Amino acid sequence: MSVRSRLLACLLLPLISGAAGLAQAQGAPSLDLAIDEIAAQTPVREVLYGDLDRDGVEEALALTETGCETGACDWHLIGSDGSGLWGVLASGSGARAELVETYPDGHVIRSDGVILAWDGAGLTPYHDLLATMGAPRTAHASEARLLNRLTDGTHRAMDVQVHEADPYLDGEVWRVAVLTNTDLGGAQAFHLIAPDETIALSGASIERPWLYQDVVDGEIVLRVVSVTGTGFIVETLQ
Repeated sequence: MSVRSRLLACLLLPLISGAAGLAQAQGAPSLDLAIDEIAAQTPVREVLYGDLDRDGVEEALALTETGCETGACDWHLIGSDGSGLWGVLASGSGARAELVETYPDGHVIRSDGVILAWDGAGLTPYHDLLATMGAPRTAHASEARLLNRLTDGTHRAMDVQVHEADPYLDGEVWRVAVLTNTDLGGAQAFHLIAPDETIALSGASIERPWLYQDVVDGEIVLRVVSVTGTGFIVETLQ
């Protein structure tokens, strides 16, 4: 199986009090003014509305035409920081982005298969493949030996947490090995091990990486999300 990766970025942009270009208004019209300001800076092709953080106040997801020529259109989450200022809370890019309703209420962003929740303070990945597979486990001794052979490392089984998933729905298990004894600027190193016991992807993520399915041209692809101090890195295995 050939593996190709594509790097995307989803940057968190804090809504700064007093920042230039933010409209100060009360109630729903302030959201409309913030959308108008975004539309004055970049072509907006669609605006979706939903109460993502379930506080009774709607946010808006503005889908733009910027970047579409590269296959990943920019999107902006617009809302209030609670102080009366409205503007861009977070931004990202993707070939497809939408708001998905959650039960019993609320909405999440789905961008190229990656699900992101807004809690009023920041975006976080939400409900991925690993979340449905139960708790991680400590690596077996044989897995530690495999990891050491693949990385020329000296990892102990007790320092490796293993998550498992079947992302391609073909009965073949992929493993995410998180090295809990590493500290890369607050992140932990991880390796995604394919069923043929090769490393398909390596990276670093705060806590653990997140795995999502997506479909591109009728084929299942795997999105791997690494959480950093400033946002997310989304890599695609195809």
